[in-house]
This record gives sequence, C-alpha cells and structure tokens, in this order.
Amino acid sequence: MTLAQIKELFNQVITESKFWSKFRGSEFVNYLVIFVAQVYFRANQVAARRLQEAFLSLAVKMSSVLAHAESRGYVARKRIPSKIRVTITNSGSEVKYVAENTPLYSSDNNKHYLIREALTVPVGGAVTINVVQAELQYFEVTVDAEVKFLTKRLDVDTSRKIAELDIYITEPNSPIVKWESTHLFRNTNSVSNAYVEFYSTTQQTGVRFGNGISGKIPPLGSVITMKCLITDGVSEIAAGQTLEFLDDTLSALAIVTGETMVSGADREDIETLRANAMYHTNYDNNVVFDNDYAFFTKRSISGLTWFRVWGEKQQEALKGRSDLDFIGKVYLSAYHPQLTQAALMEQLKKLYSNVKELNIEHVPVACNEDGFTLTLSGKILSTNNVKQVKNVVINVLQQKFSHSASKHDGLITYNQIWDAVQKIGLLTSFKIDVNTDLDVAPHFDTFRYLDVAGSNINISY
Repeated sequence: MTLAQIKELFNQVITESKFWSKFRGSEFVNYLVIFVAQVYFRANQVAARRLQEAFLSLAVKMSSVLAHAESRGYVARKRIPSKIRVTITNSGSEVKYVAENTPLYSSDNNKHYLIREALTVPVGGAVTINVVQAELQYFEVTVDAEVKFLTKRLDVDTSRKIAELDIYITEPNSPIVKWESTHLFRNTNSVSNAYVEFYSTTQQTGVRFGNGISGKIPPLGSVITMKCLITDGVSEIAAGQTLEFLDDTLSALAIVTGETMVSGADREDIETLRANAMYHTNYDNNVVFDNDYAFFTKRSISGLTWFRVWGEKQQEALKGRSDLDFIGKVYLSAYHPQLTQAALMEQLKKLYSNVKELNIEHVPVACNEDGFTLTLSGKILSTNNVKQVKNVVINVLQQKFSHSASKHDGLITYNQIWDAVQKIGLLTSFKIDVNTDLDVAPHFDTFRYLDVAGSNINISY
C-alpha cells in the first residue's frame, strides 16, 4: 500500500466515529497516518526480508543456508588437513615399529601431526612417508534413554575443525562396534548399525540414530564414542624442520620435514555450501551418472584437476577385448597436481569403500599422463614490455590448460589455445605450433595437459 492509500483507508475508518470524524483532514490526523504508515512500511520490509530466507537461492544468513542444507540431507564438506612429506631416520640400535595414528608435534608452528599408517624403521635406515596436520580426539556419551532419532552434537569449535568423524558404540556386555554413516537412513532396517550425520544451523556437527524401523535405536546404557580427526586446515611448515614423537620409546627416531604435498582447506564457505545443497536435491547421495561421481569425488577430495569415470563398455574399448571381469565394475581415474597417483588411488579407494551400491565394485585406476608442449611466436607493439607480456601469456596458458588448472576436462583443442591467446589482446600477431595432434582425442583414461614449463614462448617487437 502507498501512503495515499493508507490515508484514504484511515479517513474511511474514522468517518464512522462521531468523535474522530471531526478530525478528518486535520494536521493531527495527517501526522498520525504518516506514523502508522512508517510502521507498516518497516514491518512489511522486515517480513519480506524474513521471507527471503525461506528460499535457499535467496538466503543470506549462514543459519538459513545450513537449515536448508540439513533439510536436504546435505552435510558441508569438512576441513581437509595439510599433508607433508617427512623422512624418519633410525639412529638407535634396534628396529623401531611405529603404530598407525602415532602423534607427532612441531615446536616450530605449535601444531600436531599424525602418521596415518603403521611402519617399520630398520636400524640405520630411513623411511619417507606422508603425515597429516591433525590430532585425534575422542568424545564419549552414555545413552540414558532409548528414544527414537537420538541426536548427539559436538561443540562448535570441534565441529569447525573436524576433518573426519567415526562413530563407535559399545552396547552393554558387548564389544565395541563401528557404526556406518548413511544418507537419510537409506537401505536400513531395525537392526542396522547406522546413523545420519548433519551440520546444524548452529554450525555443530552431529549424528542422529534410527527410530527402530529405519536404523537401530542405541540400547540403554550403551556408550557412544565419537572419534574425531581435528585439524587446522590450511597450514604450512618449512622443509628441513624437525618433528618430535610424543612417545618416549620412539626417541631414537629423528623426523625431518620435506615438501608440502597438500596445503589443506577450510570447511565449505556459504556460497559453495549453498550451490552444493541446491544440486544435492537431485544428486541425493546416489552415484549413478558420471556427474554424480564427479560431484561426490571433487567435494570430498579438494583440488582435483581432472576426473573420469567409466564402465564396462569403455573398459572393453581401452583394453581391446571383452572380459567377464569387467562386468559390475565402475572405474575411477583422477589427477591431482599435489598428489602422486598412488596416494590419490588410495584416497579414492577409501572414499568409495563407504559407497554401497548393489553389485557394483569401484576400481581406482591410475591415469596416463600425456603432457604436450607448444611453440608460440608472437609480436607486440613497441609500447609494451616483452617480459611482462610473456608472463601474461604464460599465466593464461597455466590457468586454462596446465596440469594445475582448476577446471580441466583433458580435451584440449588447437582452437581453444588459439582463442585463449587471442583474447589476451596484447599480441598484434602470433603463430602456435603444437608437438602433438590435438584433433585426435586421448584415450578415456588419459589426462592430456599443456606442459607450460617445457613450452617455448617467444615474444618480440
């Protein structure tokens, strides 16, 4: 309503009153109407703003976005711990055995690290492995009542730092059992040791157990253990620094840091969370189509440059034969600029071990890397700087076609390269020669990229 409409309505109402009708058209009534109109306008504005939060695409508040995500069963991607290369040397007189998840500490940056795999260090020998910047924390709670959809939450600080979460339950007079995470209790029954993970509007990570029909209800007196991998996410430590074992029995082992393999990542920001939650409605934690696999994988393994998934038909074409062993398998291949193929395959194997698809086996496959080079000869105006223009060309080629490009499908064409250089707008003329035939598409399991460092970029006047 406009101010004029409010005035007209107000005058109609007071006309019916013998006392107020005499004030119609007076300055008092005019100012009273203006006051009432301002209250209306502001209330209407607030109501419209609150209504906006009811739509995921328009919501601005973090709590609103998280509420929509939880309603859709979407859990924001957790932190990713940084990973560094370390060398462990045994200067003692006996073989040392290092257990899985052995904690380390750095006095240089005051952070904790974990050795995620068991290993043996021989006398006088050295072992080089990857460690992650993280520490394990355990939270226990006792079930004091058998209720449907029992819910337990972690505190906000822990929820913000969490990288992995595993749930174990010790029922009365029974051994400890690891329960499985499910999506909306899919494919569960009354005896399924299953739970649903969520990320609440208060930015707390929590778990919810079943109702006795979809998922088992934890029995009275059971002890719920929440095993959390806690990390600072983005962190760095210089090569050549020393780490310390917190276990005194391993004091004979010396640890020296090497290069940083993965610099880590924080939890999803609000815009990424919003976009993923909107797509998640269709995705719904199913891995059926190739886009589903790509979404699921890239959300869990941050920084992937290239990803492929294929089935029996493509595998037969790759191997050049038919084989019964190809039936019921889904093949996965990826490239990460900071991970070796062996480390990446291990992550894919671990990730898809939790994907329960009927009669489907997920097989990680190391990709074939096909780096090609080019020779670019370009002319520029004399008013430009040769070195600066060359750096611009190199940066554009790296961002679009190198192994570290953020978006890469491995299907690079000559026209794409030419168009990218043309759009720079600094070259008056140029010529590009590529050392491979880009018109022939690479095999499905082959990651083709431009080796910018090995290419020859010549810029002159």
